[in-house]
Amino acid sequence: MSLTIIQQNAAKAASLYKRRCWWASFEDMQQEAITAQLEAQSRGTFDASFGRPLSAYLWSVAMYAVRRLVHKASAPVSTSHRTDNLIGLHRDALELTGDDGVARENPALAGTVRSTESAATAQDRASRVRSRVIELVGERDAEFAFCVMTHEWRPAEVAAAAGVPATAVYTKQRRISNTLIEDRVLYDLWKESDR
Repeated sequence: MSLTIIQQNAAKAASLYKRRCWWASFEDMQQEAITAQLEAQSRGTFDASFGRPLSAYLWSVAMYAVRRLVHKASAPVSTSHRTDNLIGLHRDALELTGDDGVARENPALAGTVRSTESAATAQDRASRVRSRVIELVGERDAEFAFCVMTHEWRPAEVAAAAGVPATAVYTKQRRISNTLIEDRVLYDLWKESDR
């Protein structure tokens, strides 16, 4: 199958979603579609006996890949599977403005909303943790740590996506984990969150 068709499918799929999802990165959507099509083609699961051309099969693969990316990027929660569960989920406003023009805490979130100060503190702490992890293990391994070690992705999923044995993922996870566990700065940041 021509790489041109794969690139055209990716550009078309990304363009269709870009019109509806103005906030999404066109390049990210296009890359996701290209990757999904190449993986689908390399798996060899296409069956010509169904009477559907390979180009149509790859088109649907591209569309599903972009749809999955958009669902995951737009939802206030994350999931690794069944991104259809994310459709229609929206963030609730923390504050609502009444008829008198005064902003008040959203009653639906009563008791669950942290003060602006504590939210800012938590955000600052998260930023410092991220920076420290990057400093300790590097940018690439930090992304791995944030995905696998926070249980957003299972090691087996990472191994399948990267085309490496699961043991390699577990080894890397153990190495990074040991580095992070021994770091005093991260420990102090964790203790700060306890207060």
